[in-house]
Amino acid sequence: MRVLTKRELILLFALALLFLIYLFYTYLYTPLITNTEKILQENSELEAVTVLVTKLDEEESKEVLDKKRQEFEELNKKVPEDVYLPETIKELEEMSKKNEVQLVKTQYYFDKENDKDKDEETISYKECLLEIDMVGAYSNLTKFVKALEKAERLYTIDSIKMNLDQAGTNTGQEIIMTLVFKCYYDNISWDDVNGKDKIVYKNEKPSDPFAIKY
Repeated sequence: MRVLTKRELILLFALALLFLIYLFYTYLYTPLITNTEKILQENSELEAVTVLVTKLDEEESKEVLDKKRQEFEELNKKVPEDVYLPETIKELEEMSKKNEVQLVKTQYYFDKENDKDKDEETISYKECLLEIDMVGAYSNLTKFVKALEKAERLYTIDSIKMNLDQAGTNTGQEIIMTLVFKCYYDNISWDDVNGKDKIVYKNEKPSDPFAIKY
């Protein structure tokens, strides 16, 4: 058997080294780089999806909160957190002028005695009873009643009495109408609905929905 020369040994070693490099590059390095790039791409796509989902969740949460806030403000107009009696009387005066009837007398009563006999936990709202006397044509009086029923604030009519204006308060065949109705209010504020650990809006407490504007 012929002994390899030194030059042949070096050449053989070089070929073996190149073969090992080829195997490493082909079966280890290239797949590793390919998989790494694939993983990086998947991570980028996953991050983009996560950002999109987070944004959608935030938008949906904001939309839900805005809707709840709008619903609360609408309910707060129907049953506000205070009686707002001066504003209510002003609203009645404006409604009477708009429907061309004369508001002659306004009386109101608070049912405080009944509230004392009730457990505070069972009281969900409070009542204010109003009694008004109006003079006007029958058609205008009925328009006033319909306007009262469609008002933003919740009013419930207890009784309506009509009589001819025999005392001569006004000229013509006009009618005196005595209208007894209730309005409601509670002590719930937006702070109570929001809760301490929930998102707080800039205007935490709703402003007076019946505030007089000058």
